Amino acid sequence: MIGTIPEDLVDQEELACRLLSFLTRNYPGALNARYEMSEQLLIDSHDLLAALAKKRGCLQAGGSPDFLRVARILFDDFRSGKLGRITLELPPDGTL
Repeated sequence: MIGTIPEDLVDQEELACRLLSFLTRNYPGALNARYEMSEQLLIDSHDLLAALAKKRGCLQAGGSPDFLRVARILFDDFRSGKLGRITLELPPDGTL
């Protein structure tokens, strides 16, 4: 996610789902601000990734979501700060 582990060693779709899950719990405003998806924050992370793929035009032939492509967009937005100031480390009590 932050580029320290080669992409081919980690399932990018699963990692994107975990990032979305973390963001919906801890930074829901970041997703709404960047992707305008507030009404969809209550669905599970895989469905949210599919909705994001559709919204960003990451579709394969036949209209199915291109999960690898949308995962790369999500990671790029995260790494470049387009989602805002986000930390992956939580305080000991687990709240931000």
